[in-house]
Amino acid sequence: MKVSKKLFGAMALTCFLGFSQLTSAQTADNNSETKTEETTQVQEQAQLKSDSEVKKEKTELKVREEQAVETKAVKEEEIDDDNK
Repeated sequence: MKVSKKLFGAMALTCFLGFSQLTSAQTADNNSETKTEETTQVQEQAQLKSDSEVKKEKTELKVREEQAVETKAVKEEEIDDDNK
């Protein structure tokens, strides 16, 4: 079977372009997976930071409440002592 030079060139070009598209599609998929992983990591870090900030705020609130209760108790004792 005899294949003309033009036909052979066209077939070679078609194969090259097809392979090029497959390679670029795989690269795009890999880049998209990498970006998704990076986004997920950033979101997880942000969530952890947010959680730690909430815990810190809760702890600070609890300390302030305890101080307020102690201050109130001291003032009540002083008022009771003054009334006696």
